[in-house]
Amino acid sequence: MILKTNTHQAVSLEEKGITTFMFEEGKQARDFIRSIDLLIKKKKEMNEHAFYLMDDEFQDLNYKNLYPVMMDCGKLDLADDKSFKDNTISMFENMVFEHDEVNEIFHQLQVSIDNLVNKLEVAKTHYTIEFQSETFDVKKMLKLLKYDIHRNGSALNHLELRECFFDIMKQMNVDKKEIILFIIYPENHMGVKEIEKFMKWLKKLNVTIIILTNDYRVIKNTKYNYVNLVKHNKDIYNIIDLSNELRLFLDIGESVIETLSLQLSYFDFTETELMISDKYSKFINSSKL
Repeated sequence: MILKTNTHQAVSLEEKGITTFMFEEGKQARDFIRSIDLLIKKKKEMNEHAFYLMDDEFQDLNYKNLYPVMMDCGKLDLADDKSFKDNTISMFENMVFEHDEVNEIFHQLQVSIDNLVNKLEVAKTHYTIEFQSETFDVKKMLKLLKYDIHRNGSALNHLELRECFFDIMKQMNVDKKEIILFIIYPENHMGVKEIEKFMKWLKKLNVTIIILTNDYRVIKNTKYNYVNLVKHNKDIYNIIDLSNELRLFLDIGESVIETLSLQLSYFDFTETELMISDKYSKFINSSKL
């Protein structure tokens, strides 16, 4: 699968795996998020916020076969996300109609409300005000209620809330379409150990995941050939070339090469010079010549 937007060149995505993006400029990140948002809302602003998902032969994928989900980790309470609320309400609505016992209770509620409406009337000599009895709307009723998300009575931490968020969104994928999970800045509201747990959890989902991040702890949990460090001119930092250079000059194992390639690329891209040893700093500078 290939992804192209107005913020970067066409890149390959790891299907059923993780692909990460990091942008040099904030405007690029905002435009990237805007493109995702429009995709999910099925709106097209192709001139400014183009978002193309293609197969390996650069043919556009049919979006009707995809189920895009955006997890915005910048929100402290993901339960306030509109899509999460809507899906939760829809889940409870289905429960009303699919479970006989619940459906019977709802029927009794309808009868009680009809009786109540029939009793409510303001009658004067020159006018009358009364309610018009209509079919009671389950969804509207559920929206008036508040639900509580907890685990054994305790509020969920952000990692548990993310797992809950994805579970609810996944349950509403009734047509079993291919899930594309977009995650915005997963480093927010998380401690160091929680980020590691979160990334391990993501790898078990078996869905295509696209992450926007500024955090090396997230990047290091991505295969180095699916890490996209996007420059202001839309070019992508060539981690593969850097890894090939390292293989020529260093006699170290392949796993170490990949880890070192990611580290050096990230430090160079973010200009974090103090974290690079003199030896590797000179290596990076020489490779730019």
